[in-house]
Amino acid sequence: MSRFSELPSGSRPLLPCRFGPDRYRGHVPDGDKSEDSQEQPGAIPPAKVLLPFEVLLIVRAGNLGDLVGARETDQVDFKSASYNLDLDKDKQDLIADVAELANARGGVLVLGVKTVVHANEKVEVASSVPGFKAGLVAEERYRKVLQTHIAPLVRDLRFHFADVVAGDEQARQIAVIEVSAQHEYDKPFFVDRLLDDQGQRMSHAIAWPERSGDGTHWHPKERVQQLVAAGLRSQTQPSVEPVDQEPTEEMAAAFQAAGVAEGTARLGVQVIPKVPANGFTDFYGDDAQALRLWRPIRASGFGFDLGWHPPEPRGSRFVAPDTNASLVLNRRGILTIASSFEIRSFLWNSPEPGEFLQINPFALTEWIAEAARLAYEFVGPRLSPEGWEVRVVAYDLRPSPTVQIRPPIDNWLSQARPTATISDAEISRIGTGDWEADSYELLVEIIGTVFGRPPTALYGVDHEATRVDLGSIDRFRG
Repeated sequence: MSRFSELPSGSRPLLPCRFGPDRYRGHVPDGDKSEDSQEQPGAIPPAKVLLPFEVLLIVRAGNLGDLVGARETDQVDFKSASYNLDLDKDKQDLIADVAELANARGGVLVLGVKTVVHANEKVEVASSVPGFKAGLVAEERYRKVLQTHIAPLVRDLRFHFADVVAGDEQARQIAVIEVSAQHEYDKPFFVDRLLDDQGQRMSHAIAWPERSGDGTHWHPKERVQQLVAAGLRSQTQPSVEPVDQEPTEEMAAAFQAAGVAEGTARLGVQVIPKVPANGFTDFYGDDAQALRLWRPIRASGFGFDLGWHPPEPRGSRFVAPDTNASLVLNRRGILTIASSFEIRSFLWNSPEPGEFLQINPFALTEWIAEAARLAYEFVGPRLSPEGWEVRVVAYDLRPSPTVQIRPPIDNWLSQARPTATISDAEISRIGTGDWEADSYELLVEIIGTVFGRPPTALYGVDHEATRVDLGSIDRFRG
């Protein structure tokens, strides 16, 4: 159990927030009022709306009194106590409360906060933060119950804890269960119905809860039957494959994260897993940590180092930004790397840009090869896809500035400097899962399509083996 070691995973930026008397009239610090007075509707502040990340920031800062007066919403649900997993009723409530947030937009369950009905707005508002005895929320036991009784698996669940009263025997705390926004491909989430309306234990019954306002909407059996029947019919009837816009959207998001505008000479590399068998087990937890530890084969390669620019969770994506470059990895495993040619990674050992952007051919080799390597060796073992597609796009290579490609500075005067022959290019190949072989084939196509040159114009490759050889970059002496 960590105590607020990470920030929330939503795509909304973490903006400075002000809480308390400057923002809400009628707020009185907890020390100036009793618990009884807090629970009188006339004594609580006007209902305020807090977003999930604002709740997390308040708890992280230890300003628990700022929760008082916040209303329950479709993303914020307050519970006065922890769930007692020895009781079927509490177990039922836990799985339903988590599933309904997962079926909606995600949100937070805040345990240890009492509520009352607001006198004017007729909504539940937080009235006090008594907390509960420390240690009652056993994270691993909660997770096991949720994994057992919700299908499919709710991903990216996080548990956060904050002390209300510190100490040994008298220690009290609150807990926040953060339910990240789930991918639409995983919805709906169904739960086992453990009890009937009379509180009697049931077997072989499921339900479909969804958060609506500050309450729960249970989808009727007719709606469930309709969707199941539609799904079965789709398996027996021919269907037309829709145009998949996701790779294009991910490429646009990568260029946007890099701050690379249209009209700039730029390159995008994308590796797309086909029909993944699995999903990421902990997208914002263990998977994020493993990605932060990833390193390129060459310490100076790949344009940026994930250790210095760790991926940031933005909605359903990881984003690792650098100067005019970015890496984006989404939940489906689509890896996108986007860059302007006007950065240090492509121009190392080059003269200052003038009429031409004279990119180093080794840099091009690195970017293609390392993108394929990261996809095949990081994403592949986690998702086990049926196949791969590798896509490369290049835009605005001409007319100004025109992109040239040339060997390093030691002998550039004696070498031809091939100039881009087209303004834009898009190249797509079926990947084999062998990053060295696939990268070579892509580079051959790029050097031919974009610069009109034979494979011998490539650097950092082994032509006899038809594979890239990033080690040759360090061995090169001009």
